[in-house]
Amino acid sequence: MQPKDNQIKSSFKKEKFEMRRKKVLKLLLTGKIKLYPQFDLRKDWPTHPLIVWIRKQIIPIINKLTKQTNFLFDPQDLEHQILFRLTTFAPSELFKKGSILEEYFEKFGVYENWQKIPLLDLDFISKFKLRREIIFPIIEEQFLIIQKRMNKNNLPRNLIFSGIKGFSEIFTTKEKERYVLKWENICGKTHLIAAKINSNGETIKSFFVKFKKVRKDIGRKFIRELHYIHTPRFKEEIFGLFLEKSKFPFAIQLVTWAKNSPKFRQDALLLKGFNPENCIELRRLYTWPGSPRNVIGVLDRLIINYYKKLHKNIEAVTTTVMPMYAKTRSTTIASGIDQILYVRSLEHKFICKRINSKKVWEHIIPPSQKWLKIHQHKIIKTHPKFPMYPTIGVFKQVNKKSFSESSWIKGKIIGFNFK
Repeated sequence: MQPKDNQIKSSFKKEKFEMRRKKVLKLLLTGKIKLYPQFDLRKDWPTHPLIVWIRKQIIPIINKLTKQTNFLFDPQDLEHQILFRLTTFAPSELFKKGSILEEYFEKFGVYENWQKIPLLDLDFISKFKLRREIIFPIIEEQFLIIQKRMNKNNLPRNLIFSGIKGFSEIFTTKEKERYVLKWENICGKTHLIAAKINSNGETIKSFFVKFKKVRKDIGRKFIRELHYIHTPRFKEEIFGLFLEKSKFPFAIQLVTWAKNSPKFRQDALLLKGFNPENCIELRRLYTWPGSPRNVIGVLDRLIINYYKKLHKNIEAVTTTVMPMYAKTRSTTIASGIDQILYVRSLEHKFICKRINSKKVWEHIIPPSQKWLKIHQHKIIKTHPKFPMYPTIGVFKQVNKKSFSESSWIKGKIIGFNFK
């Protein structure tokens, strides 16, 4: 294509995006897209007191199950599936004397304003105990689903979950013994290593680590079977971190161009001044249990640098976080992708299945609204009385924007899918 043709094509695309920005602004003005007060994730990381308290009650049960069973699985996957599933109950059903808790949520205003959720009183919430007749069948149900899923695949579970059972040196769930990733000069060359560091900050043992693309068949299998959403993305590139000579990655991340992202995410980028065709999105991260503690930040930075070298006009990197379930801020926004792009209401969906003649509810991501409508008779959703904190789209600007940020959203957060 000749330079003049390139200029015409670029001009046409810019005009198309400008028209789309105007349409989105109309939705803002009519209230179909919400605006909320801005806050800084680096200073005010939101926690969900109700989830904190539920997690505190279920973790001992999960830990006991992990120790007693010979079946190899990821306890964090089970934890997430249980937490998601429990949102299908009203607090009045889920807790002993839960009607009092539900009334507290009502008076506090969390059903009308999600930004009040982190302000809930954890001490008050901690007075309410989960009903055993609900929690134990749910744990059994979700464990059964995981067992069936894992038994169907041929992934090397003994290797992937070696850190849980304590027969791996590099991968360990003992926090004080965990390795870290670091760059080290060896024989005049800089190498990425997984290092065990003593109390004096000295490396006492290390292993070489390679960053490279992951075969799509392996990558999709990892995401489908191991990532807590259990739904691979498409039109993606897959990157991972490998121990030297290893066939399988111990950390994996999917990357897509934002032009292939859902429309609402592209709209948020346009309002912020970014061209979706020049932005990438990081999705579906999975790391083996007990991986080096800084693995997320290192992998994110390596991916960002990879794209910056290949694509000089890349404008921003985006990803999505779920503060409702995140345990720490540091791992979630470790690589500096911490500017809020948008918020979107969160609702979990489960489809009815049978395993060994037992009725179970499995978490799903519906492929389309049409599919959801066809199967709605066998789907349950998050209960309207369970207070839900939204997912947050975050970004990091890499280069100059294509457009100026819309003045309507300065100092505000764009909100999608809120009633």
